[in-house]
Amino acid sequence: MVKKKVEPESSLDQKSVPGKAVLFELENFAVKGRLVVFDVLKKLLSGEGIDLTLPMFARYCSHPSAKYFVPMMLKMDGKSKVAESKLIAEATDAISQAFTGGSLKLESGVTRLLKAMAEEKVSVAALSSLADETARQLSAKLGLVDGGVSLLAYPSHDKNFPSADAWLKLAKRISVPPACCVVVATSSVSCKAALSAGMRCVVVPDKFTAVQDFGGADHVSAEFDDAAIAHIMELLKAS
Repeated sequence: MVKKKVEPESSLDQKSVPGKAVLFELENFAVKGRLVVFDVLKKLLSGEGIDLTLPMFARYCSHPSAKYFVPMMLKMDGKSKVAESKLIAEATDAISQAFTGGSLKLESGVTRLLKAMAEEKVSVAALSSLADETARQLSAKLGLVDGGVSLLAYPSHDKNFPSADAWLKLAKRISVPPACCVVVATSSVSCKAALSAGMRCVVVPDKFTAVQDFGGADHVSAEFDDAAIAHIMELLKAS
């Protein structure tokens, strides 16, 4: 009779316990991306006689792609004679350069998050709407590549970004079940997409998204501090 091989208990536990992960938006959480885009657009649009205000940006520029928000802004401001395609191309290039050529630094709260997750052996991954090369350059500049943060550049072709599919693909890339992921979102679209994907969600809005509806979120924090990281830890333990 052949005896069945009994594996060590520690080995069985390691195989049966799924990995866990924290996912976040690269350009809107790791840095103050919307403020970067706002400053770029304000300067660019002033040349077309458009005074970009915070409310205008919050209303029309929630989508990361210039091909969506530029036409809406021109229509709203009655600037139908402006060369739309030219302005879209200029905005896209200027935004890309701002993320790769500027002196952006990783937000301090994100640095603390990465340290805490490393200590708990929790995977960390970032989702970006930027073009692949732009996203990679930004990630490297912020030290995320050296920090072991996985990246998925997912240039949006949909009106709403990020979508549930985008979050699911990011989770699949790092081989972590959606139910074991906690997303740090900065907008209602991102939050709802994460929840639709079956993930837990902590929201950290900025001044452009603070008035949005975050119903269903597990936690909403006005700023990303140690308390917010503690909430993430609690959600990870409960998953």
